[in-house]
Amino acid sequence: MLIDGIRGIDELRVGFDYPVSVIAGGNASGKSTVLFAAACAYKVPGAGVRDFVPSTLFPDYRPNLGDRQDGRPRTTIEFQYTTPDGRHAMRWRRAKAWSRSFLGRQGVHQPERPVYLRTLSNLSNPSEVRSVLGMSHLKTAPAELPLTALQIDFAQRMLPFDYDAVVRLSSGVKNLLFAEQAGGAAYSELHMAAGERAILRLAAEIAQLRDALVLIEGILQGIFDDLLPRHRVKRESVRVGRDTGAEEFPAHATAFRKFGQIDSFVFVLDGDKRGSPIASEIQAQAQRQVPVCYLPGGQAPETWVWHRLQGEGQSVLAEALGIEVGELRARMERLDAIFDSASDKPQTIAKTKMQSLADAP
Repeated sequence: MLIDGIRGIDELRVGFDYPVSVIAGGNASGKSTVLFAAACAYKVPGAGVRDFVPSTLFPDYRPNLGDRQDGRPRTTIEFQYTTPDGRHAMRWRRAKAWSRSFLGRQGVHQPERPVYLRTLSNLSNPSEVRSVLGMSHLKTAPAELPLTALQIDFAQRMLPFDYDAVVRLSSGVKNLLFAEQAGGAAYSELHMAAGERAILRLAAEIAQLRDALVLIEGILQGIFDDLLPRHRVKRESVRVGRDTGAEEFPAHATAFRKFGQIDSFVFVLDGDKRGSPIASEIQAQAQRQVPVCYLPGGQAPETWVWHRLQGEGQSVLAEALGIEVGELRARMERLDAIFDSASDKPQTIAKTKMQSLADAP
């Protein structure tokens, strides 16, 4: 696929040589531009004729009234296909309007294929884009609401741009961001990369928050580095990651290394993994020495916690449960006897005992 003249991208060639391709990069580096361009490659069964086409996925803000509008540089998106009928090409090109050609070949049609496109940005699918485009046909000029200095400062900490102004063009419930950079570029959010758009909207919506629970499905580079110290977000309110088994850690190390992030990670294994080959496998996949730590004890962490609670932790736990230490000891011994013959893994048994202890009246 060739992309030329879109959102500052010139002569970019992208090959999709594998069934699964990962597009990685910093904020506003063009990841979503590549995805949206790829979405224009196929005729999508069941989709509207205006859904997966460049005029919808790369629209312009050109209002009847008002001075702010997007420019129209000459733009090309070109695809090379390998199909059962052989190799052929298709090109989308925009001069004054978008047009499609098959580079002079006759009897060639756009291949059909289902496409699912969804991003985490506000303008995330064709119908939402068309809704906002209705602002171009307003009978009165939209109101301009500038972002505050704090909001722009928040955005500039995340993005590699120097803004002269960022305003919100508003009409009723519809609104559209418009940015002006110090270098002279002026554009609506329809021409922003997903990272830039999301951060500017986050800046507008959360820069003033205090003691708020902020839940973001996609983690954008640098957001939490700014939120935690500057906006008093509690660290325990931020959770990034997923449950994973230790056997998967070497594969994670491979991925982190390939994306240049391995030096940012510390691998923490359960205590019962001491002496296992997992640590050396992590080092081998990382291709360097990376920190590998272990939780306390030589058992599964759940089992270690249960034994600790039966020892010096009993007084603290008894107070938390509102019972006497003697009663707590009796309950824990009773649970040990009940689950003594259980066939589950030790950590599963320990989890079940702690859950039963917590649920007891």
